[in-house]
Amino acid sequence: MALYSAKVRIRGTRPFIFNRFTEESISLPHEKKERQGVAGKNPEEWKKTFNATADGQLFISGSYIHRCLINAAKFTKRGFQSQLAATLETVDDYIHFTNRFLPRLELNYTKS
Repeated sequence: MALYSAKVRIRGTRPFIFNRFTEESISLPHEKKERQGVAGKNPEEWKKTFNATADGQLFISGSYIHRCLINAAKFTKRGFQSQLAATLETVDDYIHFTNRFLPRLELNYTKS
């Protein structure tokens, strides 16, 4: 059986939502965290919801794209979702968005 590899460029048709769900997002009842603002109106909360390089270039985990491709396979004429799920490998840990940078602000970016 042959092994194939491809370098792809994905062009979206809809806006991409940069939302990162982390352990910090879950507040346990016994944990008291110092908060700024009130629930839903924390002015610092948005800084924890995305990934960016030290230069401010936005990126997502390679696993996000991996799952998107598998989910998209069910909408093909042949519906080969299970075959793709069994064989697809996303090599890159991070997928950088071309020409998508945060404005210059004082932030602690997640390193890539």
